[in-house]
Amino acid sequence: MGDVFPAILTERGVSISVGVFVPGAQTGFLPTINFLIDTGASITNINEIEAEKFGIDSDSLRRSSKPVMTCGGTAQAFVIDRPVILLPNKAGAPKEFPDLPVIHLLKRPIKKSRKGEKEIEIQIPNLLGRDFFIAHRLRLVVDYRTNTAFIED
Repeated sequence: MGDVFPAILTERGVSISVGVFVPGAQTGFLPTINFLIDTGASITNINEIEAEKFGIDSDSLRRSSKPVMTCGGTAQAFVIDRPVILLPNKAGAPKEFPDLPVIHLLKRPIKKSRKGEKEIEIQIPNLLGRDFFIAHRLRLVVDYRTNTAFIED
């Protein structure tokens, strides 16, 4: 067994707070971002609200060739190239995971209400997807008996 990275088991699912380094972003290192872990999601993404907080402008990014289907509908996707994810281990020391080719920045879809009178913005959650686990050969462990979750290297 390698490193263990604690996660939090909540009513929304399993979440983890990680650091992210984005080459070319205003700050380079993004302060901690909270991600839901979704091994059913094929891609890792952050939403535009989170990106704006850290000075990432979608206009400066390459647009994905296809929109992305989310739980809230179809979203425009923009590509953040060569990000580095930093997971804190049990002792709090971060370990770098640099081999994820991209993170997608997703712009929230806007839905029309049934009457067509109101626009409703859907906030897309930040997701740590299956691509991250496959790229780094990681394992997610969830134990409902002890109400614990962690990622194992």
